Amino acid sequence: MNVNEQLRLPSIADEGSQDRPRFQEQIRAQHNSERFLASIIESSNDAIVGKSLDGVIQTWNGGAQRLFGYSSQEAIGSHISLIIPLERMQNEELILSRICAGERVKHYETIRRTNSGTLIHVSISVSPIRNESGIVVGASQIARDISDRRRTEIASNQCEERYRALAEASATVVWRADSMGEVVFASDDWNKITGQTEEEETGWGWLQAIHPDDHARTIALWAESIKSQTLHENQFRVRTLDGSYRWFSVRGVPIFNLDGSVREWVGANTDFHDRKLAEDALRRLAADLSDMNRRNDHFLATLAHELRNPLAPIRSGLQVLQLSDVSDEEASETRVMMERQLAQLVRLVDDLMDVSRIVSGKIELQMKSVLLSDVLNSAIESSRSLIDQMNHQLSVSLPSVPIRLDADFTRLSQVFLNLLNNAAKYSEPNGKIYVNAIQERNEVILSVRDSGIGISSEKLPFIFDMFTQADQSLEKSRGGLGIGLSLVRRLVEMHGGTVEAKSEGVGCGSEFVVRIPTCSERPAEAPEPPSTEGSKASSSLRILVVDDNRDSVTTLTMLLKRLGHQTRAAYDGEEAVAAARDFRPQVVLLDIGLPKLNGYEVCRWIRAQNEAEGVTIIAQTGWGQEETRKKTKDAGFDHHMVKPLDPKALRKILDKLTNQ
Repeated sequence: MNVNEQLRLPSIADEGSQDRPRFQEQIRAQHNSERFLASIIESSNDAIVGKSLDGVIQTWNGGAQRLFGYSSQEAIGSHISLIIPLERMQNEELILSRICAGERVKHYETIRRTNSGTLIHVSISVSPIRNESGIVVGASQIARDISDRRRTEIASNQCEERYRALAEASATVVWRADSMGEVVFASDDWNKITGQTEEEETGWGWLQAIHPDDHARTIALWAESIKSQTLHENQFRVRTLDGSYRWFSVRGVPIFNLDGSVREWVGANTDFHDRKLAEDALRRLAADLSDMNRRNDHFLATLAHELRNPLAPIRSGLQVLQLSDVSDEEASETRVMMERQLAQLVRLVDDLMDVSRIVSGKIELQMKSVLLSDVLNSAIESSRSLIDQMNHQLSVSLPSVPIRLDADFTRLSQVFLNLLNNAAKYSEPNGKIYVNAIQERNEVILSVRDSGIGISSEKLPFIFDMFTQADQSLEKSRGGLGIGLSLVRRLVEMHGGTVEAKSEGVGCGSEFVVRIPTCSERPAEAPEPPSTEGSKASSSLRILVVDDNRDSVTTLTMLLKRLGHQTRAAYDGEEAVAAARDFRPQVVLLDIGLPKLNGYEVCRWIRAQNEAEGVTIIAQTGWGQEETRKKTKDAGFDHHMVKPLDPKALRKILDKLTNQ
């Protein structure tokens, strides 16, 4: 039943015949008016729906059909819940109660359900329907689809929410200043960061929150931007509520009048503290790497120089020994010189290896109770040739009561040797070196003082750093790799002590003060007896020498024969196995890196032979790291010696075997 069908027209039969023409004219006018009104309602894009107070739909226009998808036949007679979601029914009942009270409800927004099940947003106005007596008998409602508007609003709200979230995440402060640069507005973020009130931050008050060291630069840059009317950019530190400072980047843009003058400035301050710290760290790292590269280059150049220094006299000495008319005295002096230069070479390599092992934590101290005097005498004996060569005067003062230390004799002697060598090396000839030791409570304080070139105040804080030398100028170069003092500090610290450098400046000499804990729990062990190197062994040993370096084999077998031993040589792993089978050695000096079979494999083969019981196998190798020593031990080696072999240490092992 459409709207036209719902209009009830009066019957002509109801009226008197005498008034029929006039009445018929009235009927036609009313009929035309009602049909016109019905056409308007029917063609409206809004949904116009009439319903009884119990919710039954009475009228349903074309707009309702187009909006909700139900025809008038489907809708009329159905309950209004046909288009109202269940969760909205309670609200609908509240609206109905207002209608029953005669109230009109305008433009409230709600949700309706279409025939397809789609939920749409609508704006509804509801009016009461009254009968002839004025009693409310129903309600008419006009519904307009606002889904597009709601989608736009939702999208706008979401966009605004995203913008706010982005602004919060970026910690941005928005501000505005007048043409002369005085701040007239700053967003609440500035107050949250600094604690300044609106009155405190306006004008130039915001400067009170800027780090004092950044004031002058900030004012100068701001003044320049105002003068030039160009983009303003700056970075400064801002004091936060907890009193700490954070870095902010500032960007201000001028807004111009039509005449080209600046009307105002708008800008933003962005927190970039973490990025600033990261950038500074990267710059420091780059500077450190650059400095490290420079020092490494200097170190490599120094290393080449230091290696060539002893190699040159060794080479010259070899040429002297090849001369046919060289005297015994000249030959003896040449050999002494070559031994001294070789010792210097070995010391350079040992220092390098020691520093590497200490840095990587692969060095272990052999702690024993020792006398300070024995340790110091060992260092002085080793340094004596350099001291005498420079014609220095050495003065030593020790307490009358022996001082015992819990220390590694060799390593602590190495500490004092380095300090004595430095004192001798960095002093002009005929200089003075003073060694003084005193005991205070539970530690000994030993100083090595010289009258040498001294240390500048700029160098003094870094004198113990790797590759640092007191004087690196070519014309005053004293040699060395710049690792000795670094090694000294690390070894002293491993003994639980400290070392300090002192100097009044260049030309005023230097003093190094070492503090080491003392001990008195056990008696000091006696130093090793002097070596008998050069004398023949009390009995002969069969010694197999294995090395792929033929010159090394030749010189080593020559030395062993002079000591009274029988020797056999082999130059690769397979040859070593064959020689061991035939020669049946008592001692094997075995290189690790060999052709065909390496030293580990040869050692294991010898150990597997029954007739090899009791044989002593000594590794002779250029590798001295702890992991290499562990490998040789696991393979069955009895000893591990680093090339070039120390004749004293080798003689000690062989003498022990001959005396068994």
